Amino acid sequence: MTDYPEKLPREFLEQRRHLHYIYTRLASGEATEQEIKDLGIKTFERQARLPHETDFLERHHKKLSCNVSTARFYDYGQTRLELYYAVPFKELQARQQDSLVQDIPLRTSWALRDTTGTVIKNRDGYIMVSQPPDTGYYTDQINIMLSGYTYSLALELQHPFGQAADEEKIETEGFLAGREDLFLSDLQLASNIRTADPDKDKKAYIKHNLCITPYPFSQVERKKMIFVYFEIYNLHLSGGGRTDMEVSYELRSKRTGFLGRINPFSRNRTAYSTSFTQQGGKRNEQVWFALDLSRLKPDHYTIIITVKDEVAGREAKRESVIEVL
Repeated sequence: MTDYPEKLPREFLEQRRHLHYIYTRLASGEATEQEIKDLGIKTFERQARLPHETDFLERHHKKLSCNVSTARFYDYGQTRLELYYAVPFKELQARQQDSLVQDIPLRTSWALRDTTGTVIKNRDGYIMVSQPPDTGYYTDQINIMLSGYTYSLALELQHPFGQAADEEKIETEGFLAGREDLFLSDLQLASNIRTADPDKDKKAYIKHNLCITPYPFSQVERKKMIFVYFEIYNLHLSGGGRTDMEVSYELRSKRTGFLGRINPFSRNRTAYSTSFTQQGGKRNEQVWFALDLSRLKPDHYTIIITVKDEVAGREAKRESVIEVL
């Protein structure tokens, strides 16, 4: 239950209903230019800040917290940058009254700039957020196509009845087109991976035949099941038209605590490692597996993926860092 006063004045409730009505029309693309012009946090505060409601608005007009991560994939000569974000649903819900609002409007704004600061791509719009499943977070994904250059990406999320989350700025670089060497995508952490249903699943979550629900956090609880997904590019085919590769991965402790500071030799110890072989018929392959963190001690760990192409004798690596709680 949200912490609201027992009674809200009728004028306040009517203004909330009207504002939500306009945001709903905005999200569906039906809002008029005048309605869009009239929207804005300052306008809402000026109209709704009745004298005895000052404390109520101040308690609910707070910054959103947001978790963000990215991963890059190679897609027909271009780089597909996937931006994942998660917002605590209770923070969105705390700015609304359940009896008035079924869906919550969330403003999503991002801009992609080159090294000169010029905006290459951008988008600004509203989405309607419903109650998420058991995670307690609203999670979503934005896919942006890049060329092989360096970029700066800025993301801002804002609830209409509260301040925006701190702007997230991410430096990234696209893969060069026409590469022939063996290389890997970035590692994507996922909370769930299953066969995709194109009629029901979010389009942004679908990669080939899989639906991959992003886990945009750098921290993972030991008891939580987490998945790692990545793609391999430019495998060689044998004379029979088959690929043959060995995939190995290890979790290496960074020992960031007291022992790591006083003894450099105790750092970067392998906490877990395993490998498996995989055959296929395509030069580009998908690989995913579940991480068992239950036996690890709380610490920062580097996930190191190594892929060896047994046909061509080539090798490629990719790393990512997580914190196990």
